[in-house]
Amino acid sequence: MLARRPGRGVLVVLVLAALGQAPLARADSGNVVLNLDRYDGTEAIRGWAAGAMWMGRAGDQDPFRVGLAGVWLEDGHWGYAAAGRTFHLGQRNQCDASARWGRASLPGQSHDFTEVSATLYTSVVPGRWIVTLGDSWLDVGDREGQLVQGGLDFVARGRWSAGLRLFSGITGDLEENYLNGNVRLRGASVTWVLGATVGRTVPFPGAAPEATQSSSEVYLGVAIPVGRQQMNFTASRFDGESTTRRTLSASWLLPLSPQRGTAPEGAPP
Repeated sequence: MLARRPGRGVLVVLVLAALGQAPLARADSGNVVLNLDRYDGTEAIRGWAAGAMWMGRAGDQDPFRVGLAGVWLEDGHWGYAAAGRTFHLGQRNQCDASARWGRASLPGQSHDFTEVSATLYTSVVPGRWIVTLGDSWLDVGDREGQLVQGGLDFVARGRWSAGLRLFSGITGDLEENYLNGNVRLRGASVTWVLGATVGRTVPFPGAAPEATQSSSEVYLGVAIPVGRQQMNFTASRFDGESTTRRTLSASWLLPLSPQRGTAPEGAPP
């Protein structure tokens, strides 16, 4: 499939280059994040995922990230390059743009693996209420279309915040509609994240369109500082009509500068 659509591949490569390479000339050293995921449950989705990402800030202090990742499951595997950057638009707005491009090996499906997305964050009440609007174009295996999102975040005066997101497929064969909510608790050093997703979605990115199903997923994550470094652990469980998935994720954030490692603003958790 990639060979029949060279223009699309060239476009994504250019986006990756623009997001990931343009800031490097004046960027700080940033952080390197190494991650490892273990999937268990229904036989088709047992496996592993691993990746490495460099996250830093450009000369204008806008966060950026560049990385590589791969996923190996019983029912297929894929690998991709990824890049993203957050642009500050005045005092109250910022836009996060990202792209992933690679190749998949999925039984009976095409080899495509492409995602380009943009998300706008607007502070309705500065430092308290944030409105989110986003649009993603996906082409993974035989699934292709646009997935839009809208949501609201609240940042309390104490050490907690909460967010709510609604996702919906509006074009192609993305028959997905689901709601995600999360609460983040920040202690003196440890940060906890508790969240849940309910609706219709696929159990993993490489699933065929007909695998879309009513489901629920709960997850719990914790970020722990270890000296200048930081460890992140997340456990989740997905229960669908025909699929169960349990995931354990670990990531290790290594600072490349003298300061303690922290994920740049705008980078994914």
